[in-house]
Amino acid sequence: MMLSCILSVFVCFLCFASVTEDRLSTTGRKIVKLLSTYSLGIYCINGVTQTIFHALFVTMFPDATFNLLEILVMKTLGFILLLSVSIGISLLIDKLCGSALVR
Repeated sequence: MMLSCILSVFVCFLCFASVTEDRLSTTGRKIVKLLSTYSLGIYCINGVTQTIFHALFVTMFPDATFNLLEILVMKTLGFILLLSVSIGISLLIDKLCGSALVR
């Protein structure tokens, strides 16, 4: 599992380092703007939601073992889920007059 964590950092860095603004679509620019606007909220909320999801997973599947491919798929899906939840909660906090907390 440690190997997949280390590899994912390098792969993500290489992918994101090669992106320029003119190579992004309009939708891609909107997504980057949303992520950069709420990056503080995403950072703070992501740690809490990751801890909650980890505790639920360990409780529901205490003896589960996975191979490398399954771990990579779960990491990718978990990343998408955690990011979606964090953005959703950040947007909700922003709408409830808490923009100083998440922006």
